[in-house]
Amino acid sequence: MMNQLSTADDRVLGMRFIVDVVNDVATPVGLRVVAERHGDASFGARRFVASGFARVMSDLREVFAETSMERASEMLNRMLADPPTATCLAQLPDGRWVLRPTIAPGMDAAGALRAFAGFALGRWATDRGRCAWGVCAAAGCDRVFIDEGRRSPQRFCSDTCATRTRVAAHRRRASGQLSSEG
Repeated sequence: MMNQLSTADDRVLGMRFIVDVVNDVATPVGLRVVAERHGDASFGARRFVASGFARVMSDLREVFAETSMERASEMLNRMLADPPTATCLAQLPDGRWVLRPTIAPGMDAAGALRAFAGFALGRWATDRGRCAWGVCAAAGCDRVFIDEGRRSPQRFCSDTCATRTRVAAHRRRASGQLSSEG
């Protein structure tokens, strides 16, 4: 039997799925919505155990906050070991073949996310040679992001957060200059 996945891109979309789950999912309905938006409704139909899912989300947030490749690799290796994650070749709908974690049909949403995210983040890090992800540096924002190779390391989850931070810094500098002149 051919293992066929329903995603359209073997790396970026998988990473974007993980980012969207970490940023936006706390309920079974939320997982279904995000999984369907990323083209894999079956992922969202898995049994959802809130406590297990919350633990995986906490683990993923720790990985996204990590900048040391050594510490991130330890975290990802723990994720890949529990449950043990095997890999398989899978064909995407567009015909390309990719290496993916094997996710058993009966595995709950937390276990599937742990296996998929551990594998995808590990692959992303090895492809980039660093922890190419982060947590937004904007005040009041805790959204995670993947660094897709811009000129300098990414610090913000969006242009909106980057602009808001720059404007706030500019206003602080301007108000400091005005008060020191007066």
